[in-house]
Formats: sequence, structure tokens, C-alpha cells
Amino acid sequence: MHFKNSALILLFLPLLFGNCNNGIESSDKECLYKDSININCDYGIRNFYRSGNRLYPNPCLKDEEAFKIAEKTNSYSILEKSDTLYVLSGKKIFSENLDTNQYLPLINDSMINIFYSKKYQIVKDPDPPKWTAIENEKDSIIVRLQKDNFPYWVNGKITDTIFQFKNGLKVGIDKSRFFRILGIDFKYNKDDFTVLLTSIFESNVSWYYRYYCSNYTYEIYCNPDGFHVRSYLKYFFKFKNNKLVEIKIHS
Repeated sequence: MHFKNSALILLFLPLLFGNCNNGIESSDKECLYKDSININCDYGIRNFYRSGNRLYPNPCLKDEEAFKIAEKTNSYSILEKSDTLYVLSGKKIFSENLDTNQYLPLINDSMINIFYSKKYQIVKDPDPPKWTAIENEKDSIIVRLQKDNFPYWVNGKITDTIFQFKNGLKVGIDKSRFFRILGIDFKYNKDDFTVLLTSIFESNVSWYYRYYCSNYTYEIYCNPDGFHVRSYLKYFFKFKNNKLVEIKIHS
């Protein structure tokens, strides 16, 4: 894929959303808990909404008990809608800043020259905003490695095993390993499914919102003014036959 084609991905990111201990198995319908999620497709605008069944924390628990579990595991909700799980997490993995996000693969000029250039085609756009594309037949990563600002992740599609995340996440792991990396005891009975993982602060309609804001002071989230709404990375994980086969990441 050429860089110009890669850059076109940025124009169509919103389209992706249209397709887009105390756990329970998804086949257990004894306790049904309807929940919702609304997240940003465009910066500062919550225009992606889904409703479905909450599978985690255990929907048989009272909300007060469920919130204690959510705080302990930092996983506040797993909502199921069709063949997609929407996972809302409090972990610090959603920053676009490549310097501060300790979970993303290490990408900088040195790593590109020493390692990635041997396995990928590297294309750098000399004009602002100076995208850097790292691509082969299976992967396509676009970042901005600015000298006058922090470097940040723009967009990525990974189906190879070259890129590995610092928490052990990589293409090829099974679903049980995936949920253990998230830090939760959760069993899911489908073999083919997609996970959308994003920050708890994306959604202000989910079950935990009032409990979080009654316990913590976070003005931007709990008392939004409509202007200072943050953008977070969103991770899309595609599973086939219980194995992770594709990772997409963008804000």
C-alpha cells in the first residue's frame, strides 16, 4: 500500500464505527442487564450509539457491588451487541502520545532506522503534518513523529506478528489470553467476534457513569461544557476461531 492510499484511511475512519472473577458466560441469560454506550466518532462529538446486554461486571450483581468490581479490575463494562463486544476500560492505554502510552509498540526514528526499515517500507511525507507510514503486505501504521510536539499514533492495521504490545498483546493469541491481559476473569462462548476497546470516559450513558461521577471529580467528563471533550484511541480486535487475527487502532 502506498502512503497516499494509506492517508486516505484517515478520511474514512468514522465509517468503521458503522460496522463497528465476577464475569459470566455470554450464554448465561439468567440475569439480563440492558446497557448503552455512546462514543466519539469525530472529535468532541458523541455520535456513535449502541445498546445491548451488559455481560461484565456480572449483571446479576447489584450496581453498587458491580461498581466495586469495575474499580478493582479497571474494566467497567463489557456490552454485547450481535457479534461485537464493547469494552470500556479505565486502563491508561488510550493516549495517542507515543511517549506516554506505555502499551503501544515502540515507534521512533531510531527504531524505524534500526528495526522497522528491515521489515517494512517506510514512507515519510516531508510536508506538514509530516506523516510517517510503516507498511508491508500485512501491516499499515501511520504516525506523526514531530520535532516540535509530541509524537503520536494516527492509524494502524496489524495482521502480522512483528508489532507486539508491551503488555503481551499481539496477533495470534487466543481469546482467553486476551481477557487475562485485560485483567478480568471472563469467558465468552463465541469463536468469531470483534472487540471494540476504548476508555470509560468515551461514554456518558453507560451504567457506571453516575457511580463514577458521584465518587470522583473529573470536570471534563462529569460536567462537560461541550468544548473540552478529549479524544481517545479505540482498539478493534477481530477474532476468528478463538484467535486474534487483526488489530485496528485509531482515535
